[in-house]
Amino acid sequence: MLKKSILIFGLLFSATVYSQTLPPNSFQSHDLISNYKHLSAQQLYDTANYYFNKNSIDTAFVCYNLFINIYTKNNDIEQQKRKAEALNRVSVIYYYMCDFRSSYELLIKALLLCEKYDYASYKSKIYINIGNIYYRFNNYDFAKWYYSEALNFPRDSTSIVILLNNLGSVELETGNLDSAYLY
Repeated sequence: MLKKSILIFGLLFSATVYSQTLPPNSFQSHDLISNYKHLSAQQLYDTANYYFNKNSIDTAFVCYNLFINIYTKNNDIEQQKRKAEALNRVSVIYYYMCDFRSSYELLIKALLLCEKYDYASYKSKIYINIGNIYYRFNNYDFAKWYYSEALNFPRDSTSIVILLNNLGSVELETGNLDSAYLY
């Protein structure tokens, strides 16, 4: 099942990012892409979020990539903030697919957009996700640094719970039981 999902994501990524034509009957991916290409930027973004929240990540992946790649010339600040959010969400999908390099690259792009358009309230989520990549590779010092940096930005209550849990996990992994308990 995992191999089939990775194959489907690979096909969707190729078709979306590189505008390649898929062979007929290849999981009907080309139909999926053509179903969403006609949507406006806001409709694509809303559709992607809907499917991401419903854990239908294949459709979310397609819609986010269409949103990111088709609407890159718009200089509207709100549009660029949504692009940073979309980059973050796609990076999460790549993380779940164990493509950590692509995930990291997209997080850096999202972080640069946040800095360029003064979107500090979203930086916390990006720093948490970068910390997760370092944690995954047992680089606890960098993971802790990114988690600690995330504390410097405004965040919602869900992010703070995740952040404190992650900091506690780092402390536990490094043998600092008192600090882990504190978090």
